[in-house]
Amino acid sequence: METRENLWVRGFIIIIAANFIFCFGFYALEPTLPLYVASLGASDAQLGLVATGFFISAVITRIFIGFLADKLGRQVMLRTGATLSVAFMLLYLVTSTSLNAALVRVLQGIGYGLVTTMFGSIAADILPDSRRGEGIGYLSMSTTGAVAFSPAVALTIVDKRGFHFMFFCAAGAMLLAAICTYLIRVPSITAQASPGSSQGAPVSVKTSVWQKFYDPRVTVPGLLLFLYGICRSSEQTFVPMLAEQQGLTLLSVFFVIKTWVCFGSKFLTGKLYDRKGPAASIIPGGLAMAVGLGLLSVTRSNTMLLVVGVFSGLALGQIVPAFQAFIMDLVGRNRSLGNGLFYNFLDLGAAAGGFIMGVISNQFGYFKMFRVGMALMLVYLVIYLLYLARRGKKVPSETVDRMDSDNRKEC
Repeated sequence: METRENLWVRGFIIIIAANFIFCFGFYALEPTLPLYVASLGASDAQLGLVATGFFISAVITRIFIGFLADKLGRQVMLRTGATLSVAFMLLYLVTSTSLNAALVRVLQGIGYGLVTTMFGSIAADILPDSRRGEGIGYLSMSTTGAVAFSPAVALTIVDKRGFHFMFFCAAGAMLLAAICTYLIRVPSITAQASPGSSQGAPVSVKTSVWQKFYDPRVTVPGLLLFLYGICRSSEQTFVPMLAEQQGLTLLSVFFVIKTWVCFGSKFLTGKLYDRKGPAASIIPGGLAMAVGLGLLSVTRSNTMLLVVGVFSGLALGQIVPAFQAFIMDLVGRNRSLGNGLFYNFLDLGAAAGGFIMGVISNQFGYFKMFRVGMALMLVYLVIYLLYLARRGKKVPSETVDRMDSDNRKEC
């Protein structure tokens, strides 16, 4: 009988705990920051620009993160990002204009880019190859578990104590996560600093400057993430505004439903990925997102809003962990680069979505904007089906794992 490799080692458990705590603090801003910036006088288009600035700074940070991680070490990068995140969250306590809040949000993108990339990269090296999809799913579930509580708690705090007290509480959670990063140990077997190295021994492998920053194998998956990021950004930024416009009172319940459905979906996604490949999650997730955006375009009641939360949670729980594991497998051992590209494509979409969808909503309203999002998700599905047809068949994760093992042997 084949023995399954151990997944729950000390390092992976600490990463999951630290990621949960960090996300609990960070995602307190998801429902509250648009409302806070709007209270300072920002228009819908300006709200979109706030989101765009955040994601652009995160993307720029990740462009150089693989190179910097090789030079300085991933532990240093992770701890730096966590510390900066605490400091930048506290800056909201002294903002008094929408411009100041936007500038702080741009700074937050730096810490967010560092932390999210390093958590995923370190976890991928700790996880056994045969259970990487499952492990990435659990890491993603820790994010979802935090988001299941954080938005509702944040909205309650804002209602009872105001925005500034909420920012202070979020910074406290991030501080605890920063402390946890000092307990994480990076496996010594990972030799990403020298592509092609084996057990720390340098070998003569030529790598172009371009290859240090990009891997062409992730282009199509990246394009799909970009499209999903546009649609996800429109939902994150403008659902609170739609709820306010339509007089919907169950926004916090929407976030709870969305995140708990996402949590349950991710519980199955990782195992499904390892057994059936990425298509088993990428296609259903795209369909769920398209349906959710279509329903948002006609949402005028609390009941409809909660139904949207179900479809949005299904989409998030399937698309994000499946693409993260898929890109990790495609790039082999260069996982700092792969994880950075994963988040960059997602965040570039979010940056574009924040601006484009903000302009559309300003000109045509929220309902038409969400219909545009639904159309983009249909384009996403067509592109992925063409991608599968071009490849002839999906590459099972077990095959990719064997290829990854072979690459390490060749190195």
